[in-house]
Amino acid sequence: MANNNPSLDPANNDTLAGAISFSFSKMMQNVNGMLPAQVINYDRASNRVQVQLMIDIVGTDGTQYPRQQLASIPVFVFGGGGFRLSFPLESGNLGWVLVNDRDISNFLQSYSQTAPNTGRVKQFSDGVFFPDAMNGLNTISGDDANNAVLQNDTGTVTIAISSTGIKVTSPVIDFDLGSPTNIMNVNGSIVATGTITP
Repeated sequence: MANNNPSLDPANNDTLAGAISFSFSKMMQNVNGMLPAQVINYDRASNRVQVQLMIDIVGTDGTQYPRQQLASIPVFVFGGGGFRLSFPLESGNLGWVLVNDRDISNFLQSYSQTAPNTGRVKQFSDGVFFPDAMNGLNTISGDDANNAVLQNDTGTVTIAISSTGIKVTSPVIDFDLGSPTNIMNVNGSIVATGTITP
C-alpha cells in the first residue's frame, strides 16, 4: 500500500520556519507514545504479554516495514485496595501499548522506587499493554444501553449494573463457597421461577 502522506510541506520550502518545522517533525518521528498492538502470547502467571505492534514503519520510498515484536511487557490490570479485574488474554486479542518515559526494567524487578537501568527514553520495550476489545461491541443488549456491563463477547453471559439493581444473564451460575461449612446468607426474599434442585 503506497504512502500518500508527504513528509514535506511545499509551502515551507526555503524558509527558516519550514526548516525548523521539518526538523521538529523528523525528531518527533523517533518519539514513541502509544500504538495499537495484537497479542501473540500471554503468560497470566507473570502477567507478561508478547505483542506485535500494528502500525508499520514507512520508509522514504513508501515501503512498509513491520515493527519488531515486543517479547515481554506488563499487562495493565485494573485494581487497587486488595481487588483486581483480570482477563484471560488470547492470541489475536487487541489492545494498546503505552510507552513509559524511562527504562522501567529495574522497577519491574522490585516494584519499588528505583533509578532507570539504562538511558532508554520512550521506547516500546518499556511499554505497558492495555487490553481493549475495540470491536464486537454490538453484542451489548439494547436493554443494557444505559447500564455498566461485564459480559463475554457473544453476550450469552452478562452482568449488568443499573441505577435500580443488578441483572445476571447466564445459562449456568455456580456458587462455590469453598467449604461445606461455609454459609451463603440472604437478607430478604428469594423469588424463583423454574425448578430448584437440592
